[in-house]
Amino acid sequence: MKKLSLLPLTLLAACASAPETAEFPERITSADAPIEASDWAEARSEVLRTFAFRALEKGLIEEARGYLQEACDLDERDAQSHITLARLYLAEGDVRASLAYAERAAHAHPENAQANLVYAAALAENNHVEKANRVLENTWKRSENDPSMARVLITHYAAGAGSDVAHAFVKQMLLERPASANAWAAAGDLFLADGALDESADAYRRALELDSSLKTPRSLASRLGQDATSEDPVLRAAAKAEKEGDYAASERLLRFLHSSKPKDSEAQIALARVLWRQNRLAEADQLLEAVPESAKNWQVALLEAKVAFSSKKWEKARGSLLLSRQLRPGLRATELLLTHVQKQIAEEKAANMPKDL
Repeated sequence: MKKLSLLPLTLLAACASAPETAEFPERITSADAPIEASDWAEARSEVLRTFAFRALEKGLIEEARGYLQEACDLDERDAQSHITLARLYLAEGDVRASLAYAERAAHAHPENAQANLVYAAALAENNHVEKANRVLENTWKRSENDPSMARVLITHYAAGAGSDVAHAFVKQMLLERPASANAWAAAGDLFLADGALDESADAYRRALELDSSLKTPRSLASRLGQDATSEDPVLRAAAKAEKEGDYAASERLLRFLHSSKPKDSEAQIALARVLWRQNRLAEADQLLEAVPESAKNWQVALLEAKVAFSSKKWEKARGSLLLSRQLRPGLRATELLLTHVQKQIAEEKAANMPKDL
């Protein structure tokens, strides 16, 4: 049985015992806008979500989990709370709990792409690979072949079902959308991941013929006849200043670039990194929070972990490191940092345990 707040019951009792001549303000006695239980639950869930997100920002994982669980219990159709809690459990390695909340969100909101992506990830982690495939394929169809979804599917196939399945999907996608620059770029990414540089370059050539503004991997520059140093000169100068330890100069250049190109995630991430190097952790964290999900690769997750680590937000650092490990398995920097973070968490828990009298 769900817990009910005593406040509405107290108000009801007070109204029942009040004299008939009592006067109430119009906004309370008006029958035009009755307060429904569902409205109250929705409002309460929003408050709980706000508390949870603030706790997550501070690295208070246990507190955030508690708020999210209460929000989910209060409103089974609260998609955002279920999705966030499922992601939290997934990052912590509790795949069964993650699946329970992700499944609720996906079933309650079958058109919600975010819910379906988390559900598929939880299914895959619980070794329900075929079902995860079906969920992603249905999401792909509903998204009307959104290119960003294509890359999610390719990554999923390559990591779980294997390279053959990923290549079969790419082949089918190119047959269905031969005039899509993003489809050819996705194919190029897959070939590049396989180490097939010539095939990757061929795919990117087709992509560039359809959309010359597409960004291409630097490792393909020579094969595509591009100047490997053809990146933005301001970004290149900022990188040089950062490498030389002149963080103030690098910051000035990156701020200029970020203000002139606010949607350029590369400049935003670089600026966050330079701020982190100057120990301006709150500013770096704020910038990283604003990075679009589509631009958050393992490098961004690792940088988020370093910022949290420097702030001694151990739980938050662990979550980012687990994500980095998931996106780029076997990276030594991630494993070393994760070992140290887990040691810090264990020491804090031991220190906070009540001592026997």
